Amino acid sequence: MINQVPLLSQARNPRALIKINDMTVREVEYLEYVENNFYLSDSFHVKLPLYNLQEAIDIEYLLSQPAILVELFVGFPSNPLSYGINDLQSLILGGINNLKVRVFDSGGYIEFDGFDLSKKFIDNKTTQKYQYQTASNIAITLAQKEGLTAVVTPTTQYVGYYYAQDYVQLQNEVTEWDLLVYLAQKEGFQVFVRGKTLYFQPKPLTSPDPYLLQASTLENGQLASFNGTTLTVGRNLNYSRDVIVSIRSWNAKTGLVHVKLSGKPIRNQQAAAVAQPIGQAQVYEYSPPGLTKEQAIILARKLLEDITQHERLLEASLPGDNKLRKDSVIELKGVSLSADQTYYPDTITRTISPGGYTMQVRAKNHSPQSIVTI
Repeated sequence: MINQVPLLSQARNPRALIKINDMTVREVEYLEYVENNFYLSDSFHVKLPLYNLQEAIDIEYLLSQPAILVELFVGFPSNPLSYGINDLQSLILGGINNLKVRVFDSGGYIEFDGFDLSKKFIDNKTTQKYQYQTASNIAITLAQKEGLTAVVTPTTQYVGYYYAQDYVQLQNEVTEWDLLVYLAQKEGFQVFVRGKTLYFQPKPLTSPDPYLLQASTLENGQLASFNGTTLTVGRNLNYSRDVIVSIRSWNAKTGLVHVKLSGKPIRNQQAAAVAQPIGQAQVYEYSPPGLTKEQAIILARKLLEDITQHERLLEASLPGDNKLRKDSVIELKGVSLSADQTYYPDTITRTISPGGYTMQVRAKNHSPQSIVTI
């Protein structure tokens, strides 16, 4: 496991620094970093005192810069009274989106929010589809174009094959990010930006070093201990009903293709005689273009598996750390036979405030995702 369980009973001294256009700011009043999964940008929100900052950072500087690059650092330095950038870990690098300068409010402060560098791809549109390249080569090409390094798992299929399947109009203009997400979905990959690096790689399904959430219960089932402060586990009972995935696809060669698959969750047979899920089956309809019948069946099976796994949910409040990331695997143990399983982070919200360093985690089993078309 990547985290320590149980937590050591010792004083925690988290510290934070912020770099604003390469100038270091130590006076951090509030910092929030939201790490998102499933093809969304990470975001941040920061509050700093307006006065007594580094000399070059004043009202005029903040209101006159055409762009401001921000990097957030958090960690547990060995000497909490004397530390620098090298003693902390970089959590996010990105540009400011909205900035407010409160000149006469609680002594004056600066407040801003922004996104990671995936915004470089989101803000740029292209008609270039690179149909004679592989998805991994395209990821590397786009990363280099935007000045980023790339951590990419090689792929072998030319993407023109996917475009032919989906009847993609190659002259259509799309964002570079939509193109990367489309290719990631085709390959069963995840794509995200961390720091100055684009990651394009398979989704983690298991891990030899999961992030462990460990609970213990008393004989009456009451929670006795947990390596966090709050824990919620749940189910979405809509997904415990029968699930139907319907695929309708227009193929220029074969005409309309319609495939419908259903899945029946495994139920306790004794309980089934007493209570049954209420209502008709949940129907999920998708209309990706250009599929053959065989391709539609493969897609319907994958979507059905993703949806029926989506029943289990987990939310936890934890002491903040930098070990749990969006590409981590969470293992819950000690709650119940049904709840104890693998979960995948959906959002991780880290906060540094006068109250300390805390972390809110929302996780689930694999989530159904909308199909991105280009």
